[in-house]
Amino acid sequence: MDVIIGMDTWQEATLVAKVGNQSKVPVISFAAPSITPPLMINRWPFLIAMDSSDSAQINCMADLVCAYNWRKVVVIYEENEYDGDFGSLTLLNEALQSAGSEIEYRLVLPPYSSPSNPKDVVLDELSKIRINVQSRAFIVLRSSFPMVAHLFREANELGLIGKESVWIVTESITSLLDFANSSVISSMEGILGIKTYYNESSNAYKYFYTQFNQIFQTENPQKQTFKPNIHALRAYDSIRTITQGTNMTTKMLLEDILSSNFDGLSGKVRFQEGKLLPAPVFRIENVIGNDKEVAQQQRRYKELDFWMPQYGFLNRLIRKNDQKMKDRSDFVCKTLKGLSGSVVWPGN
Repeated sequence: MDVIIGMDTWQEATLVAKVGNQSKVPVISFAAPSITPPLMINRWPFLIAMDSSDSAQINCMADLVCAYNWRKVVVIYEENEYDGDFGSLTLLNEALQSAGSEIEYRLVLPPYSSPSNPKDVVLDELSKIRINVQSRAFIVLRSSFPMVAHLFREANELGLIGKESVWIVTESITSLLDFANSSVISSMEGILGIKTYYNESSNAYKYFYTQFNQIFQTENPQKQTFKPNIHALRAYDSIRTITQGTNMTTKMLLEDILSSNFDGLSGKVRFQEGKLLPAPVFRIENVIGNDKEVAQQQRRYKELDFWMPQYGFLNRLIRKNDQKMKDRSDFVCKTLKGLSGSVVWPGN
């Protein structure tokens, strides 16, 4: 039985999918396209995306911008080494326009591995913003974490992270906050991050968490315990989709994976046209910085509202078809007010 699992970007996934087509081997990718290509299932019949498209996350960010009436934003993203189409930017631009806002400036950073001194590149680009751009609402749409570290340190030095500013980061960054060192967290104080919600109170998750940390501590005795992120949970669920495929033909295995329908650690696992189907529920997280009085292993961020595609921002999860809740999925701005939790903004 052969299955290829991995790939963190859609460009990587499509390259490997060509190998899957030639070898007739299922390919499970941890990335999905921002905008679904026409006839995707026909072009890459062996490719399965263990992720949802960016549209829900983009709508969540647009709701944040709409809720606080930020009319102009600065979008920051790191170029992709594969030079692929960046559909998220198109989706964000459309969502913001629908919410009555616009992108005032796009800060495009080169791939982290390209410049000899990324710090100087980031500093030069941010200096242009400080002088020439009015907006102080920033959305970091895509970036590697090493580039993020330079971005926030230099933004702090230039005074772009302070009173009357707001920073929003996507899940690809938020999911790595547990791994960031203290200096990076300190520079990110006050930012809002979007993160996929998953149930940490289930018995299955608790068992996995215990086993995960026992193995991690054995292999990394000098490091502290930490919580597996959404990528680890989706990797685990990916393995689950193929464990029942013993002694199957390739065609049978592919069909078996695509017909998966179970509650995994990362949430509902079900596919449609090669992509994870359920629209995710997000949680808004707020970096609160380093607190010397708090134990070192404690999180340095707090969880605020949930965001559900049907209802917008909520302080609790709503069951599907709840008769007491008004479905706002057709509204451009799904929330009538800001976040219900107390937000620590940049500059306190």
